[in-house]
Amino acid sequence: MAKQIGFTLVECLMVMVILTLVSAISWPSLMIWTKRTEFKAEVSTLVSSLRRAKMEAIETNSTVVIQVVPGGYTIFTDNSRVPGQAGDGVRQPDERLLANCRLKQGMTISSNFPKNRARFNSRPGMTAGRFILQDSEGRRIDVIVNRVGRVRVEEQKALKQAGSISS
Repeated sequence: MAKQIGFTLVECLMVMVILTLVSAISWPSLMIWTKRTEFKAEVSTLVSSLRRAKMEAIETNSTVVIQVVPGGYTIFTDNSRVPGQAGDGVRQPDERLLANCRLKQGMTISSNFPKNRARFNSRPGMTAGRFILQDSEGRRIDVIVNRVGRVRVEEQKALKQAGSISS
């Protein structure tokens, strides 16, 4: 009898069935991992933008405003040459736009800063507060800015909905 080389059709079909099952089982986990990675990337972008805004304020000796807008945030220098408009917290046509960031679909941003605006100056001392990012799964990460402009990240643990036991 001659030695056979290769695979039979049944063996190939079995391998395909096994690969299909493994793919079907792992697909939801892969999608969750992808969403978490995208969410963490948005947080990282916000932190980098805040640090850049702080450095811009120091380097140019001006005020830089981070304003939360629907679906994202805007960063601009608040140093208009028009009398009465410099430092008003509203972007004027002659003020430089540093960033105009839009969040991915399903993610939201809010803040507890007055009028949803944080400001960095060239000197220490600002209103402390936090930016709150949330995704469609309910995960929440706070980006906290302290009174001297230090930026840190705090991940909020999801509260588990446990039924109460009454005795």
